[in-house]
Amino acid sequence: MLVSLGSDFVRTARSIGLPWWRIVVTYALRNAILPVITIAGIVFSTMLGANVLVEKVFSWPVSRPMRWMRCSLRTMRRYRVFLLMASVFVIVNLLVDILYGIADPRVTIG
Repeated sequence: MLVSLGSDFVRTARSIGLPWWRIVVTYALRNAILPVITIAGIVFSTMLGANVLVEKVFSWPVSRPMRWMRCSLRTMRRYRVFLLMASVFVIVNLLVDILYGIADPRVTIG
């Protein structure tokens, strides 16, 4: 956010006389939120994989869904659990892409 507030377009908006809240919300926050969205998606997918690792290697009960996954790995239901985990991962990445399009109008599909 500090880098965005020191940019040329923010200085130009200040020199035009725009209100401070409009400069922060419209110009600075829109450019500063893109790395936050990216890191949030990466952190979520890392946490999804780390829960499985902690459950399996250290035998620490992390959460009930991870316990269900561990139990289902021993039975024939393993494909449904892996499909669920993969679906959650895809949905989170789709949400990150949609938020990118909302935050930065230059990002387009085609």
